Amino acid sequence: MNIKQIRKQSGMTQKDFCNEYHIPIQTLKQWESDENSTSHRNPPEYVEYLLEIAVSKNRKDKATLLIEASHESAFNANHWFRYLRKEFDKKQCKLNEFEINKLLKSNDLTMFQKITFKRAIQSGTPTNLYVAGLNQQAKTNMLDEIMRRYQND
Repeated sequence: MNIKQIRKQSGMTQKDFCNEYHIPIQTLKQWESDENSTSHRNPPEYVEYLLEIAVSKNRKDKATLLIEASHESAFNANHWFRYLRKEFDKKQCKLNEFEINKLLKSNDLTMFQKITFKRAIQSGTPTNLYVAGLNQQAKTNMLDEIMRRYQND
């Protein structure tokens, strides 16, 4: 993951990110600039690694939130899938590798939760399509027609 992706994952603007992690704004702009740009600089690898960990921890670690949710949904698959859907944007998982590994290594998840999580993060699997589909807006054409008829009567 590059610096720009890490910052975007944090949900912060460049200015906020720089303030939070004590990075000069010009340095961040150089790290995030296009590689073909004359102002581009590659950050040291350890900086990318440390920022990725820091961002994960500062986000109240989504893996920790899912582990907490796993207790509430241990015997209810629908609840578990609804918790998982919050971590998907279309069919892509929003969790980073650190968070995914933390979930998969957790002893708090049931075997069912671990298996469905593994399948949910695999693009194109039925579980992935189902969980991602939970984020889609419901099609209410039929309901709208019934409401129109009801209002006209």
